[in-house]
Amino acid sequence: MRHFYITFLITLLFSNSILIAQSNSTGRNEDTKPGIATAEDKIEIKADDVFVTDRDSKTKDQQVIDDYIVTGSLAVGMDAILNENFGFNTILLKENNLRIGFDDTSVGTFPANDWALVANSTANEGTNYFAIEDVTAGRIPFIVMAGAPADALNIAANGNVGLNTSNPLLEFHIKDNDTPGIRLEQDNTSGWGEYIWDVAGNETNFFIRDVTGGSNLPFKIRPGAPNNSFYLNTNGNIGFGTSSPSELLHVTQSARIDSSLILGTYNTLPTAPDAGEIVLDGADNNMKFYNGTSWTFLSGQGLTNASLVGTVLDLVLADGQTISVDISPLIQDLEDRVTALEQQISSTKDYIYSSARLFQNFPNPFTDQTSIPVFIPSDISKAHLVIYDIKGVKVKDYTIAEREYSNVVIANGDIQGGTYFYSLILDNTELESKILIKLD
Repeated sequence: MRHFYITFLITLLFSNSILIAQSNSTGRNEDTKPGIATAEDKIEIKADDVFVTDRDSKTKDQQVIDDYIVTGSLAVGMDAILNENFGFNTILLKENNLRIGFDDTSVGTFPANDWALVANSTANEGTNYFAIEDVTAGRIPFIVMAGAPADALNIAANGNVGLNTSNPLLEFHIKDNDTPGIRLEQDNTSGWGEYIWDVAGNETNFFIRDVTGGSNLPFKIRPGAPNNSFYLNTNGNIGFGTSSPSELLHVTQSARIDSSLILGTYNTLPTAPDAGEIVLDGADNNMKFYNGTSWTFLSGQGLTNASLVGTVLDLVLADGQTISVDISPLIQDLEDRVTALEQQISSTKDYIYSSARLFQNFPNPFTDQTSIPVFIPSDISKAHLVIYDIKGVKVKDYTIAEREYSNVVIANGDIQGGTYFYSLILDNTELESKILIKLD
């Protein structure tokens, strides 16, 4: 060993360098693996560039005080072996606890946070992942779980970010096969209450879901909704069907209110109203509208007199204004409706009276007397109403002289108490029978 050091020092004194080279011009001997010296290798160590320590043991640390260039692949780790299969890897980390640390030794006001690239948990039965660890803060801000789908996160060349898509078309593009959405979840770590909202969309609608509040859907947009269905202007005005709402609420088409409409009271009427504007005047609690030149009572309020001359209805309002309304179209409409109803009633009557009918007596049961309605067509010659007892014996026979609708009255003394059948007989043909009951 002493002979080696003497030789080494002499070499440093006279040559001042040690050269490590291979005979192959590519930097790799084709007959050997990288890192295995051969008889053809030459060694040159420059004393002012390299300092080698612990030469007596292969397990000791080595310090290289210069650039270190490896022209082949590099395997690092406790499980790296000779004849390692690198595949396409330029650097291969191989052991049961894989980390790449970034220990920033900066001082003063320079940034000095430490980071690490982490592969998998070190715990038994832990999770498989790739992560970036903030070593200084002791947390992992970025993690990719093993088995994540292709393009789970894709940042395009133009900066667009895609989730589950390889072609993000906007700055943030989410793709899914069933209702892609975003969840907004507030926890209680800052002292606020927990709450969850979802914003999502599918072929049925775009919606906001109140998850914590029972998964209700307070806001929905159906596919095909027209432009400016709902428009919120910069001044806070809301438009339905317009992109330029001129009032706080501007509706361009008809509106329906299924509940009550409450109007705020104006203690002072607007000085520059639009024609057609309706307000509740707090001075007299009357509804008023602006007709383009002045405020007037809304029709039906402040009415002092009304008269009808022909088809013209004259209304006198409390402010002295007279309004004349030609109601002939309304009258004509009512007349048409009455005519149609009369025709319908006549048609129904013709249907009812086109054939003979025997109706149930009323009241039934009875004590004093009862009436039996009948309808006898005019072409019937003889009509009788016959009463039979429960054994089928004829008890009473009433001749019906009237035609069409009439009533046969059975007085208290006509029959005794009991159960009877009565039949309508027309031109010696029995039509139908019913039951009546006489109480004593």
